[in-house]
Amino acid sequence: MSEKVTGAEKVAVASVEGLLDAVYVHVDSLRSVVTASAPAGEARLSVDGLSGVEDVVTDLVADIPWTGGGGFVAALDTVGTEHRFWEWWSRAPGPSGVERLHPPRTAAAGADYAYESMQWFRDGQAGRPCVFGPFVDFAGVNQP
Repeated sequence: MSEKVTGAEKVAVASVEGLLDAVYVHVDSLRSVVTASAPAGEARLSVDGLSGVEDVVTDLVADIPWTGGGGFVAALDTVGTEHRFWEWWSRAPGPSGVERLHPPRTAAAGADYAYESMQWFRDGQAGRPCVFGPFVDFAGVNQP
């Protein structure tokens, strides 16, 4: 037996879609920065090329007041470094509206936060768009 969707339900769905569409505009910008950071003919991303991530996150935080921050987290061995690679900013007071987080990067220091096992990371690797939250940071990487 099928149930009819009410007008109020349709409005609620459209509202949520609008909120997520606004986020995905910034996700697409982030994807462009990341894609452009791969040197021609190489599979690894350039650390210097990823410097534009902060601008995208700053715009995201400025445009969407309910976001807590954002950034880019790479699959292991995707960036030419000897450690996990993540660039992340959190909402903060000040002119830019964000401040950079400094999570542990080495395998030893970051062993407690192996993001590769997190659902949001696995969804991304599978090519599924993922807006994740609210997020409770049990690893203690974020601000208290």
